[in-house]
Amino acid sequence: MNPMLADLSIALNYKRSVCVLDPFLAFSRYGIPLVKGLGEVMELWVAREHWHILDNTDYYMRQQKLMSSDQSQAIARIWPECQTLADWEKLRAETDPATLKLFWVGDGPGESMLPPHFGGSLVWRFEALASSLDRHLTSRDALFTSFRDAVALSVALPSAMILTQIDSLTESPPMICQAIKDWNFDCKEVEDDEWLRLERDLLRQQLVGAGTAKLRWLGLRLAVVHVVAPFEVTLKEPPEIPSTLYENETIMLDEVSYTSSEADYWQGTTAFWYPL
Repeated sequence: MNPMLADLSIALNYKRSVCVLDPFLAFSRYGIPLVKGLGEVMELWVAREHWHILDNTDYYMRQQKLMSSDQSQAIARIWPECQTLADWEKLRAETDPATLKLFWVGDGPGESMLPPHFGGSLVWRFEALASSLDRHLTSRDALFTSFRDAVALSVALPSAMILTQIDSLTESPPMICQAIKDWNFDCKEVEDDEWLRLERDLLRQQLVGAGTAKLRWLGLRLAVVHVVAPFEVTLKEPPEIPSTLYENETIMLDEVSYTSSEADYWQGTTAFWYPL
């Protein structure tokens, strides 16, 4: 060995993928193992409604137990499994958020967990996008509200994607894709091309590095969703965000005109997805 190279060390820096975890995937049996693994290799985010559901676990557990055995699988999926809720509740109670390596936008800056390179403006952008997306929703169920939050967050975050799953039995498109179609947006499966292969290979390497290959062998079928909202670029941050924005839910509309109900940042939105 060349003695000049004996003490040489090389550090490789790469940009971490920015990933929003689909709420349906987060509340599946794979959710917590994915969070624990992917937080090491990705900038991982969850939807705000995720925590609202965990604030009302007793309600959702009662709903799960009240379901009759003949209810359709699609309806049953609207509610997280009782054990999954209990596991998330325990994880939140026993884990310091700073060590969870998980990020989210809360009801205000003080209730958000943001990476160091993000400021309060991200909270404002998310609020404006989620509020504008509200008018497109066809259901106010908590899971579909979570889908709204995940989609809005993926657009508010630069270069973000949504990590979701395909039904391993039916091989049907991800549930969040159906929600996007219900909002009258295009949602297309990506045809195979060089760019798809490059991104898929990169993500697979990160997933393997995070130790999640065993989840695939257990039956997990992951997929990726990219949401493109062309009118999002028209979203202009106001010169000064009112300090009362997150303290008073009954703010007069003219105080927050930049989130006016007239603004629709989702015109021409298209989503693209592919199996991972």
